[in-house]
Amino acid sequence: MNKTKARCPQAPCLGDAKGFTLIEVGLVVFLVALLAGILVPRMDAVFGFQGQRNIRLFRALLEQVSQDALLWPTPLYVHLDLDTGEVWVDETPEPSNERLSIQPYATLRLGKNVRILEVRKRGERPIVNGALTLAFSKDSVPERFVWVAQDNTGRIQTLWMNPLTGLVSIESGQIPEKLFERYEDQPFYPGI
Repeated sequence: MNKTKARCPQAPCLGDAKGFTLIEVGLVVFLVALLAGILVPRMDAVFGFQGQRNIRLFRALLEQVSQDALLWPTPLYVHLDLDTGEVWVDETPEPSNERLSIQPYATLRLGKNVRILEVRKRGERPIVNGALTLAFSKDSVPERFVWVAQDNTGRIQTLWMNPLTGLVSIESGQIPEKLFERYEDQPFYPGI
């Protein structure tokens, strides 16, 4: 009689089971998480997500200030330095060198991920450098403006603000100047 190892006929025996231990699985998960933590911020910069994020933060800041101004005792001013890309909120109509936002607003730095191409306010020529101030008050309608920016991947975004509702829309691409002039006297912009 052949003395070979008896095999389990129906199911594999425990001694034959092949797999990974809990420690091995945990080590692989840890390494994948570590690599993701290192690579995701770099991918963010490569694919332009940081630029898009900063444009959305600017949009959210404008909408928040527009809504808060209805309850604020004094007018709120959003200052935008087109040269440095810094945005801050305060209660003075003239931009200062300190560039510190009042509470609860944080100073937003658009950084090198966003390049401001131009800003247009009602009745003014396009502004491409210097400082721009937008006023928000419970006693008046916010000023109408269009803000055109480009992220670090070359995508151009246009922000439109509806002065009646205080809502800001983001449009893909740059709007033609004739379109802006055509809607200059309308109560809202297209795309809102």
